[in-house]
Amino acid sequence: MSKARLEQSRPRCLTYLRAKAWECAARAQVVSDPQQRAELLCFAGMWLSLTEPTEDDLRGAYEVRQRSVHAEL
Repeated sequence: MSKARLEQSRPRCLTYLRAKAWECAARAQVVSDPQQRAELLCFAGMWLSLTEPTEDDLRGAYEVRQRSVHAEL
């Protein structure tokens, strides 16, 4: 997938992930069992964590990380 297409699909993906998190949080509000509520809130947090930026650039399956000049010293 080209970088331009990836940039176009990113907002839709983030919207989807946030919607899933909201859905879990909304369901947690109506569940009476404390353990199920905690699990749903945990799932909501996991969905939201997927919207956070990654520390490393994502690479394709056949791309390798470029070595730093300082790593060879």
